[in-house]
Amino acid sequence: MSMFGDHTLGPVPKPGETVGPYLLESFLGSGGMASVYRARDASGQHVALKILNPTAVENHELKRFTREYSAMSELDHPNIVRVFGSGQHEGYPWLAMELVEGKDLDEVIQQWKKQEPKDRWSRVRSLLVGLCEG
Repeated sequence: MSMFGDHTLGPVPKPGETVGPYLLESFLGSGGMASVYRARDASGQHVALKILNPTAVENHELKRFTREYSAMSELDHPNIVRVFGSGQHEGYPWLAMELVEGKDLDEVIQQWKKQEPKDRWSRVRSLLVGLCEG
């Protein structure tokens, strides 16, 4: 049995609802495995709350999600997103992670395609060094 327990699914959580100790504020994005929401706890701390998608709960993605939590919870580096906790809400496993504001790498690349910065290679080097250090 996984750390996330029973897989009986209720309705998909939506902004305005509470998942664990977190109030979902807004939808941030999704991928094939999970959806991510901006959420906050009772103290007002904001987190990124990653909730496994309904189609992923019943297949191999649940094991991947469990491995992701286990690996991330053991890491401690300023260049790696921190994990604060996990749980299950009406059958949907979730992870609470550090909320990092800003653009994702794809947005940066698209912006650079439109207008290449003069110090592009310095910026690329800085990004790669940060990724490798993490």
